[in-house]
Amino acid sequence: MTPNQPPAVELYVRSLSSRTCRTERVIEQLRQLDADGELSDLAVTVWGDGVDLSSTAIETPRGQAILDTVEEFRTWAEGRDHSVEPFFQRQKAQSTMTGKTHATLQLPSMMLAEYAGDQLIRVTPHEENGTVWTVSDRVERLATDIEETPESRTVKPEGPGPA
Repeated sequence: MTPNQPPAVELYVRSLSSRTCRTERVIEQLRQLDADGELSDLAVTVWGDGVDLSSTAIETPRGQAILDTVEEFRTWAEGRDHSVEPFFQRQKAQSTMTGKTHATLQLPSMMLAEYAGDQLIRVTPHEENGTVWTVSDRVERLATDIEETPESRTVKPEGPGPA
């Protein structure tokens, strides 16, 4: 990405069938930014609400792609002294059929990744020095071309929230 080239963005959502007003608004704003040439590419990916970590599902191409994406987001955050961990919850559940306990990774309702070419340059939401940067907050900043700094933050954190 050159200084004048806009980022490519990928929005990860749990579902398209039961979108919340917040998710709907973000998708509409991103589509408008894309139509206005403010994005070099826009993709919306449904990744579900979670991944069963103790089943063969994680061995499927889709399961592995989700885990690889989560790892890419974690690596990005760690390299900047940020955190995405609050948005990925590990849970244990017991099967009513088999009685076996299994671990799942709960995925956030929305996650936004920005790329310059193939390089990941930002993930939202993330936590930075105790401040939560939300997807809605970041999309607003993309729309107004305001660079994120703690001093410029005016929107209250939304938290990960349910789908």
